[in-house]
Parts: sequence; structure tokens; C-alpha cells
Amino acid sequence: MPADGRSSAESVLSSGRHLRCVANPVRQASYDAEGRRLIQAAQEVMLRKGKSETGRSLGAQAVTVREEKDLTVAAEAISNGAFPLLIEIKADPARRAPECSN
Repeated sequence: MPADGRSSAESVLSSGRHLRCVANPVRQASYDAEGRRLIQAAQEVMLRKGKSETGRSLGAQAVTVREEKDLTVAAEAISNGAFPLLIEIKADPARRAPECSN
């Protein structure tokens, strides 16, 4: 048994919680399905709200860039030291970038 008193049947999740592996395969499948549903729900929230809104809810500064003029807001946030900072770029794939002349 490891020094922390946990058996090798336990696994560590990224959140720091410990889950015991279940000996019953039917019950384990039920737990796995519940975990998949929770992950899917979190992904749906991120898609619906957007990454910047999700970042704000976690305490970060966030800027959404939809047009070129929004880049100045993002640049100001960087220069003001607004960290942690999340910059979400929502680009229109049908729109072409302007030609650069050097």
C-alpha cells in the first residue's frame, strides 16, 4: 500500500479527487457513463457560452475578437497586464484576409 494509505485500486483525477475502481463491471460501466455525460454537458456549455465567457466565469480576463477593430481591445488588455487573459478569435472562414502590400 502506498504511503498515503490509498490502495492501488484507486485512481487520481485531475481535480485531486480519488475514485475507487469498482469490482462490479456493471456498476463501473454506470460510473463511466455518468462521467461521459458530465464531460459532454461541460462541452455543451462551452459551445453555447463561448470560451471567453467560460474564461470569465473562471476568473480570467477575456476578449472576443470578431473583427479587426477588436484586435485593439486585445492589444490593450495585453499591454495593461490583464492576466490571466483569454483571447477568443471567432473568424469567418468564408471571409478572406486583406491583401498585404509591401
